[in-house]
Parts: sequence; C-alpha cells; structure tokens
Amino acid sequence: MQEKDFIYLSEMGMSVVRLPIYYLNHMNEDGTWKRDASGNIDFRRIEWVVNMAKKHRLYVILDLHGAPGSQNGADHSGKIGDSGELWNSTVYQNQTVNFWKELARRFKDESTVAGYDLLNEPSQNYPSAASRVVLELYDRIYKEIRAVDPNHMIILEGTWDWSVMANPADFGWTNVMYQFHYYNWGNDSNYQSQVDFTESKINQEKQYFSFNVPHYVGEFQLFALQNSWEYALRRYNEVGWHWTTWTYKGTDIGNWALFNNTNAAGNTPDVWNDSYASIESKWRSWDTEKNMVPNTMLTGVVKAALTGNNSLIRNLPYEGNWDASKQMRAENFYSQSGVSVNSGIVGSIVPRTMERACSSGPLSEVVAQIKNGSL
Repeated sequence: MQEKDFIYLSEMGMSVVRLPIYYLNHMNEDGTWKRDASGNIDFRRIEWVVNMAKKHRLYVILDLHGAPGSQNGADHSGKIGDSGELWNSTVYQNQTVNFWKELARRFKDESTVAGYDLLNEPSQNYPSAASRVVLELYDRIYKEIRAVDPNHMIILEGTWDWSVMANPADFGWTNVMYQFHYYNWGNDSNYQSQVDFTESKINQEKQYFSFNVPHYVGEFQLFALQNSWEYALRRYNEVGWHWTTWTYKGTDIGNWALFNNTNAAGNTPDVWNDSYASIESKWRSWDTEKNMVPNTMLTGVVKAALTGNNSLIRNLPYEGNWDASKQMRAENFYSQSGVSVNSGIVGSIVPRTMERACSSGPLSEVVAQIKNGSL
C-alpha cells in the first residue's frame, strides 16, 4: 500500500479501510512487544495507515486478522495446520487480550479509527461455526479495551451468522457492532442461489432486531455473475447494512480483488521455499500502478453502489467518537447506507429503516461501502 492507494479509495467514494493486522508484526512470539528506537511499542505500520486515511478522508477499522496461536488455524490467520491454538492456551489468550489493550491505548483518542474488529472469523473448529468460548474471550477483550478506551466502537464477528452471537445486554456490552462474512460456496454461477442466500441472511436478521445491534458485512463474495453482485449490493444498501469487500489486491482468481496482479505467477511468493529477500522483493512488486490492473466488472459494480451526492462523505473524518448504542440507526445517504453518529433520535425509528433519524446534532456519517487493503 502506498499513498496513491488511499487517494484512489477516496476518489472512488469509499469511506473506510478495513486493515488486517498480524500480531507478529508488533509482538514477539513470547508475548513481549517489538519496540521502536524510543522504546515505544512499534505500531508504526498501523500509524502510517491511519495517517494516510486521515489525510484522504477515510476511516480505518483495525482488524486483528491473525491473533496469537491463531483464532482459526487458517492460512489467512498467519498459521496453518491446526484448528487454532488460541482456544486451548491461556497464554495465547492473555497475549491477545494484552495486544488489544495496548492497541486501544494507542488509538483511544484517534477519531480516524472507526472501530476495533477483535478477531477475524474466530472458531475452535474452523470452518465450523463458532462456540460459546469465543464470546467469553470477546468479553475479556471488551473489558480490557473499555478500561483504557470507553469511546471507540467494538466490532464482534460471528462465524458465520447471528445464531452464534448473544444479546449484547447479556454481557453488558455497549457501543458494539456485529459483523458477519457471507460466502455462498459452490454456487458461483447460480444467480438464483445467490439471490436466495442474500434474502435468507436478510430474513435471519429480523429474528435478532431485539439485540439492537448494527449489521456489518465485513467480507462477502458473489463469485462469477455481475448480476449477483448488483443484486446483493443493492439489497445491502436497501436494508441499511454496512459492507466492505474482500479484498483490495489479489491474483487473477475469480472476483476476489478490485485489482489483480498482471504477473501473479512470477510475483507471488512461495512462502515455503523462497528466501526472505525473495519474498520481500516479490511483495514489493505489487505496486498498484506498475503491476496491477482493475477488475473492471467488480470495480464498476462497487462504484455504482457508491454513486450519488457525496457531500456528507467529503467532510470526513468526523471529529468525534463512533457510537453504536441505541442512538444508532441505519440511514440512507444517496443510496449509500450508514449510521447516525452521536446524534439525537427524532421520534421512534425502527432499526433498519431507510428514514433519516437524526436531529441537528453532530454530523452523521457512514461506516459502509468500503474497500479492504493489505500491507
């Protein structure tokens, strides 16, 4: 990622970058911290992203994609070969809690950070659904974050849907948002299956309105057909869901990335056999302008879902704290869904309606229609 990537994201109409973080970039395997020359915890990579986002009117969601011991045992957690040692180790769990406490301490006063995404796709038996133990660790992390940062929104992922989540009131959680990842595998070219899958998720949410929690689709995939993508994004916007695509850059496989590498065969590292220098050199070649081409179908669909009067979004970042409490309601800004931030509520507005529910308080902004990037 370079500054020009943030310029592109902003010009495209995006509002947020969901930043995947691997703990070993900042913490050693024994749980001690990597520090800079001044002795501070080395969060410089994250700080750079936040500063670039702020400069170009974007928010950042801090996403712990790879936790100590791995929260799922998948390659995208940084560790492959087991079901995730995090759940069987109090040492790894303590390291994860400490990681979040210090990360929150560092960014507690940073309004460019929209929220803390605690764990990506957590599960004891991945890819099977998550169990109660995930909620218990969430609660520990939540309490440690709140001890140093009472204001930022905390984002809790359910693997794979609402059925694995609890009413936040059961834990005393406030200012939280629930996140889900929607993948209808095995139906890449089946438009009706993708439509039915999308509608099933919309209908499932209705069973959980009593939770009074915003709905964020942090990752999703509609695979081969353009009309499947168009349908899902239109419906996400209509029901007021917040969404981010996965991912920003990738190899030319399906419709996973907004930009594809033109020389993926030669520039994709072999992490098992390449030297460190070779891996570093290959990753550095993933320059957007030099070696990437737009996935024109996907970028076109996403841009269309963002089209409209963006006068509100151009005032980003909002200089205050994100609030996902009872004072948050889905809104529609120029066919772009968002949230009311620290605003008063006018009358009785049903969650997920498309009506404007804000009084003339602080500016209402959006958490949605985002693109994710990897470092």
